[in-house]
Amino acid sequence: MADKDAHETLQRWLARAEADEGMSDEVLNKRDSARTTWSAHIIILGGSGEKIHGRIRDVTEDGLGIHCRSKINEYSEVRVQLEDDPDEHIDGVVVHCTQTVGAFKIGVRLK
Repeated sequence: MADKDAHETLQRWLARAEADEGMSDEVLNKRDSARTTWSAHIIILGGSGEKIHGRIRDVTEDGLGIHCRSKINEYSEVRVQLEDDPDEHIDGVVVHCTQTVGAFKIGVRLK
């Protein structure tokens, strides 16, 4: 179960995505909550201290969809922070990492 602060941060990010006119995906299928598109620059910090730059592609009440150029192994614990505000971050776990043309699609769920 994710901690309260992480949920509050994710709720703020979801509100920012909606304010930035992010499109909401109401088709839930496998998801518990709808995704809202958002294009925010981020830094992903891995357990060994490496920094990976990327972009959030969508945000939900439970986690993030991310695009980046580096592979991150499933089940890796990561901290995702906004590039323009390092104090705004969430701690999560990588639930999938799929290679696409020139990038990786990564799903991060709150810890």
